[in-house]
Amino acid sequence: MDSSPLSILLLVSSPHEAPVSVQEDLAALHDAVRDLDYDVEFVTCVAEPNAVQRVLNRQDRPPFRVLHFIGHGASAHEKMGAQLAFEDRLGSLHLLDGARLAPVLSPTGRPEFELAVLSACHSEQVAQALIKLGVKHVVAIEADAAVYEIAAVRFYEHFYRALFTGASVAQAFRAGRSAVLADDRLGESAQTEAAKFRLLPTEADHHTTTLKAPPTSSPVRIQELPAISSSHFQQPAVGFIGRATEKLEVLRRLDRHRAVLIRGVSGIGKSELAREVGRWLAQRGWIDPQRAYFIPVDQARSAEEVRALLAAALGIPADQLPGDERQANDHLASLIPRRSLLLVDEAENVIQYGGRGVRDLLERLLQAPGRPFLLITSQRDMASPGIPIYPLPRMDEQEAIELFARSAHLDPGAWRRLDREHLAEVLNFVDRVPRAIDLLAKVWRREGDPDFTRLLTQLHQYQDRILRDPDYPDEVKSVTLGVQLGYVRLRERSLDAARLFAELPAA
Repeated sequence: MDSSPLSILLLVSSPHEAPVSVQEDLAALHDAVRDLDYDVEFVTCVAEPNAVQRVLNRQDRPPFRVLHFIGHGASAHEKMGAQLAFEDRLGSLHLLDGARLAPVLSPTGRPEFELAVLSACHSEQVAQALIKLGVKHVVAIEADAAVYEIAAVRFYEHFYRALFTGASVAQAFRAGRSAVLADDRLGESAQTEAAKFRLLPTEADHHTTTLKAPPTSSPVRIQELPAISSSHFQQPAVGFIGRATEKLEVLRRLDRHRAVLIRGVSGIGKSELAREVGRWLAQRGWIDPQRAYFIPVDQARSAEEVRALLAAALGIPADQLPGDERQANDHLASLIPRRSLLLVDEAENVIQYGGRGVRDLLERLLQAPGRPFLLITSQRDMASPGIPIYPLPRMDEQEAIELFARSAHLDPGAWRRLDREHLAEVLNFVDRVPRAIDLLAKVWRREGDPDFTRLLTQLHQYQDRILRDPDYPDEVKSVTLGVQLGYVRLRERSLDAARLFAELPAA
């Protein structure tokens, strides 16, 4: 019996344009096998061609006997065969057909995968390319079909439980299909979903091959993608919604300049977008997750105060900084480690009052020997030639509707009963500003107004009262004041609302 560990290359792909619930899928997989004490390791890698080749080209590792792909697939069309949705280096959708997959999955020309599990829709035809690379067994999804995510997760949970403990590939496949058939969440569609899973090639002998893992005293290991542990970078409770185009635009500027100032009105989502970009940079290995520094400067009014806040974030006593401004800037710059991110949040006041000194400090940090990435959020420009601006627009209408639905905790029944036209009118009334949408969702949840007529009436008559949320501390800037100050393009019918907004408390 082979006593070497069973190594599995787990590729995950979540392009900006077509995100996948990667963390949930990894958690479900971990839950499925955590009680199995077998020497198995899932090596997790983002499905970006260069990243995958960097892993596979190393010769100082155990061979990967299994390949598992979590992501999307695209069906064949006239000019192109079926494709797997990889990512490019900036996280955009990068479709690879069989011919383009070959140099990525077999960069040295030495095939090593015995089994491939393609947890992606329309992957049956892609399987043929893997078979040509020497993969003997491929689990894929029917070529003309999409599969429910819960069915895919349930399938590979039970597939691996059987495989690791000694079942043949054919038996493990049967176990996965049976799990889908028995999942009561799928209801009447369970049989249809189970039939979409295919074991290929159909003429091969899948009954004799086993990939049983050797027993050990510790459970199956699943590598997590790198993640920032600081609470400042936590996802919002409803998750990060939409903003695919905006995130990509910020990343493009960071790629070219290593810096960007995200500018927008209060409540538009600047800080959340910056945090999401930080999380992405850590997951993709652009920065060290332990070197993501969050510097809130909303109360600062001078470069000296910003230096003190940055020193605190870096763990440096402020009294150790030189008294001379330029020397202090140089000293801080010299201490910033490589692969760092500096997120300077809510900088509008210090930009206004700190003037040239603040600009000189931030530009010096960007030129630090450690070459950090610099993200700034602000309602105003800093007029720095080295730090490009990204003006953050309001949310897309569909994204705004999704944010409202999640913030209001809508169940499917409530979602079906909603008057979508009136909902769109409500969201447009506050110009689809995320923080205002969150407040409106709380109001709606309390009122229970399926067609939004009552809420629309209240919005027109009592905005100053219903948008005041006791859960927000007084120090938080009023989203409504932000709308008034920043959105000069409010429609004529909303001008009265803008005057009412001005009556709300602001920081």
